[in-house]
Amino acid sequence: MVMQSLRESSADLHSIVIPVIRLSTDVQQDAHVYLLEDGLSLWKATLHHAKQATPEILELFVAIPSLFGKLSSSTRTRAIMMIHTSSKHLIG
Repeated sequence: MVMQSLRESSADLHSIVIPVIRLSTDVQQDAHVYLLEDGLSLWKATLHHAKQATPEILELFVAIPSLFGKLSSSTRTRAIMMIHTSSKHLIG
């Protein structure tokens, strides 16, 4: 994956990646049905390689309450683990 390859330099792609994550995790968009799994994976990679929590990254977390209502239990568990692990990474 591109974000994993770029590691710390991945922040250069945030202007492209964050809107893609927003679209793929927006349950109001019909496309989320097809994009959600990949969007969560991209979100996880973005958080994992972020040097710090930027306002743009933090805005992504606004989608979580509406996401949880739409996720299957296995995907919900995966999302919770992603948030937990990534939060620990960003906080230090």
